Amino acid sequence: MTASVPMPAAQTPTVGRGAAGSAATGLNDAQRDAVLAPPGPLLVLAGAGTGKTRVVIARIAHLVRQGASPDRILAVTFTNKAAREMLSRAGTMLGRRTAASAAKPEISTIHSLCVRILRRHAPRLGYPDRFAIIDRGEQETMARRVLKDLRVPDTVLRPADLLDRASRWKSRGIRPAAACDTLSGDADDSWTLAAAGYRRYQEALKTAGAVDFDDLL
Repeated sequence: MTASVPMPAAQTPTVGRGAAGSAATGLNDAQRDAVLAPPGPLLVLAGAGTGKTRVVIARIAHLVRQGASPDRILAVTFTNKAAREMLSRAGTMLGRRTAASAAKPEISTIHSLCVRILRRHAPRLGYPDRFAIIDRGEQETMARRVLKDLRVPDTVLRPADLLDRASRWKSRGIRPAAACDTLSGDADDSWTLAAAGYRRYQEALKTAGAVDFDDLL
């Protein structure tokens, strides 16, 4: 069962008490509860400006002080800015504890983490281990070529629309071969064409030894 700790935006900060609270110094009660929670799944519900990043870093420091090896800790963010901020704060909070050791927490964006995992196993998926990651402009160029080969005019399905629908299927874990099966009986022809385009688009990516950002996840 997952514990849940709501984190209010406004509470008077308190100072952590004792050795166990040293990583929670300066946190409010709800933040301190999250940092010092027992090992195991923990869901923290918090809005903007409630100190989520500070709590995550304090939690990492607490785990290390409790004997966890830093290189067994993974923290994942969505943006590069957040990852850089967490890396900087973690370095400051952990201080000398990890400075003399190669063991450090792994802090990165979800995309960066997925890239490393995929590169390790890429050949098993039919991709080269140095596959390329294409950007939005390259995606649209590839989608436009696919639709041209299928003789689908922009008035029926634009490259951006094909990519949007392919992204929806990917986010739901639906592979090209199964895309048509997800369409309802009253779906318009553009969706059927999008399913065919999705299959050709993925084939084009694999031929080019490339993936898009949705593939990373």
